[in-house]
Amino acid sequence: MPTIKSHDKKPLQKRNLKVAQTSHLGHLHQSVGTHPAKGLTPQGLNAILQRAEMGDWRSQFELFEDMEERWTHLFAEMDKLKRLVMALDWELHPPDNPSSEEEKLTERLKEAFSSMTDLEDLFFDMLDAVGKGFSPIEITWDYNGEWQLPATREKRPQSWFTHDRETRTKLLLRSNRTMVGEELLPYNWIVHRHQARSGYLCQTALYRSLVWVYLYHQYAARDNAEANEVFGRPIIVGKYPALAGDKEIETFVRAITGIGRNARGVIPQGMEIELLQAVSTSGNPFLATIAWAEKSASKAILYGTLTSQADGKTSTNALGDIHNEGFRDRIQSVALQLEASIKSQLIAPIVRLNIGQIPFNRLPVLKFDSAPKEDQDALIGRMVKAVSVGVPVPVSFVQQKLNIPEPVGQEPVLMPQFVAVAPASTTDSDKLAKGETEGNRDRQNKEAPSSGTGAPKKGAPAASMRALYDTFAATVPGATQALRARSVDPGPATPHTIRLAQEAAPAMSAMIGHLQALVTQADSLEALRMSLLEGFGDLPTDDFAAIMGMAMAAADLGGRAKLLDDAANLPANSANP
Repeated sequence: MPTIKSHDKKPLQKRNLKVAQTSHLGHLHQSVGTHPAKGLTPQGLNAILQRAEMGDWRSQFELFEDMEERWTHLFAEMDKLKRLVMALDWELHPPDNPSSEEEKLTERLKEAFSSMTDLEDLFFDMLDAVGKGFSPIEITWDYNGEWQLPATREKRPQSWFTHDRETRTKLLLRSNRTMVGEELLPYNWIVHRHQARSGYLCQTALYRSLVWVYLYHQYAARDNAEANEVFGRPIIVGKYPALAGDKEIETFVRAITGIGRNARGVIPQGMEIELLQAVSTSGNPFLATIAWAEKSASKAILYGTLTSQADGKTSTNALGDIHNEGFRDRIQSVALQLEASIKSQLIAPIVRLNIGQIPFNRLPVLKFDSAPKEDQDALIGRMVKAVSVGVPVPVSFVQQKLNIPEPVGQEPVLMPQFVAVAPASTTDSDKLAKGETEGNRDRQNKEAPSSGTGAPKKGAPAASMRALYDTFAATVPGATQALRARSVDPGPATPHTIRLAQEAAPAMSAMIGHLQALVTQADSLEALRMSLLEGFGDLPTDDFAAIMGMAMAAADLGGRAKLLDDAANLPANSANP
């Protein structure tokens, strides 16, 4: 078998895959954090940053740990960003224009990923690089079925590492065996690098831009606590007579001290105690500094403040939408950098250890679905408009946008519930002439409203959808079966639908006549389509709208009358108290 090379072109020693590289570096495992944030001063912070640029990373990255631990706002904003990236859907895809072998490899890799139960935790550990510049994860390998896969993983502190002296870009392990550090063994590490800033490896961390903000925040928080201690309590002033002796004064001091702690005490007669309230100011500069620091952190991490906190003054919907767009861009940027590391340091090792030396550009890729979610109703509306003007919309595009899978085989699918509209040429007299029974005709005549004219006259529109249904079923071969298959059932005719058809006949005839004129005058389908789109605004709809208004009012009144009749017919003992 040919020699397997790592992503940095170095030969791979398989005997190292089952042993952690840091297992022989006991001084790293036994090291204890120095917590440089304790008593941090501007001079001390500047020294920490300068030492990091010269290769001594320990204090800088231990300071980053203290920042996340002590500053809850920073932790919350960073954790929010990580969790939102983790919540994105992801899927493995074959390379562009894949061959059958590449598609099979992708399916096999999906099975391997599904067997790695801690994969989500691995991604979360990799996202620690967003704030600190890089995230080192030490792994060992073992067989899981037929394939070698990562068996163990351990997130290592960034303070264990340094860079080379020549380029200051290569990552090295701090070691007591050498002054320059040890190179990382290939395939023993997953090191995700997130470049928030340009510069050397220790300068690309996002937290480098927040260390000064953190320092000011801590100063303001400390000063605010001291101010609350001083100004939050009244000043107690004791007055004793001029001839009081040392013993009386000492007793008086103890009494004042007891009052300060216990809010009660006993003082000698002739002595006085006065409580002076501290003068309050209109604003608190320490809280203002704390608010400034938190907003600065939100801007650096999430590109805005409205996704985490709002002041109630500038929190408009329009401004919130702009901040959300920037927030989505931030999530997408983090996801893209994570995809690159997963491909080069997880997918590539798995494939090359189990399949062979496949070109990097022909490897499967993991993609996060970081595209903004569209409003489904608005999307469907745009598709309907596009189709109505002749834009060819592929079915596959619609299914992809609406997240609807392709039916498999004879899998049952949902069917639309069609509702037919009666054309003006269909009449009740025509329907009766084509097969309506005498019983149905007698029933409709008996149910006709007393204020109407009885059965519809010849040429009037269909009295109900029931009439159109029966006409279609009687005249078109196979129509009954087709209508039942589509679950089309307009229901029985009623006196109200008959009356509505009679009243609406003139207005409907005018509308249909207008449309027929447009069809007659058109010399092509394109001209007909344009004339229909332009001519709908001129349809005579006022009479029809008035009739529909009266019909809706009649339906409302009929419903109210029905409720009153039902209430009147209830037994006396069933009435509500």
